[in-house]
Amino acid sequence: YNLPTTICRFYNVYGPHQLESGTYATVIGIFQKQYREKKTLTVTGEGLQRRDFTHIDDIVDGIVKCGEQIDQSNGKIFELGRGVNHSIIEVTKMFGDVEIEYLPARPGEYDVTLADYSKAKELLGWNPVRNLDEYIAGIINEISWDMWLYSTHKIFLHKGFKDMKRKKPITKKIKNDMGFSIQINTD
Repeated sequence: YNLPTTICRFYNVYGPHQLESGTYATVIGIFQKQYREKKTLTVTGEGLQRRDFTHIDDIVDGIVKCGEQIDQSNGKIFELGRGVNHSIIEVTKMFGDVEIEYLPARPGEYDVTLADYSKAKELLGWNPVRNLDEYIAGIINEISWDMWLYSTHKIFLHKGFKDMKRKKPITKKIKNDMGFSIQINTD
């Protein structure tokens, strides 16, 4: 059929809208959900298995580069990964001081995955730029912010701010100990 074809191998893709539960859930998605729900992080085996984690933005960039440069990518196989791997225990530590529950190791699981993206870099100019530790720090900040907003909202409702009727609106600016601030206007 003379159809241009490229094969891309992905390495532990994570990012927005990742699966957080079920058979095909990502370890980062599972940890994110467990952290958000203040549950123990579950690690299979001893947690020494090492994985190369790649952000979805980098994966999409690699796929686009393959399509835009089909003359360079046609008939080739590219590994799209960060080129750095972390043990699962290292990943749990990125979530801070969390409790860990060890589950039995899964049979057939690889001990180490590590992408060699040199061909994609050389032929397509692809270079992954997103870092796992920065992504997890963003998760922690977002969850902390959401929890703070929720608790602050509950305090205002409890103190009766919602039911106050005033001729002039009240503006209240508050700041928490993490440096987040919010301005509340009431009618």
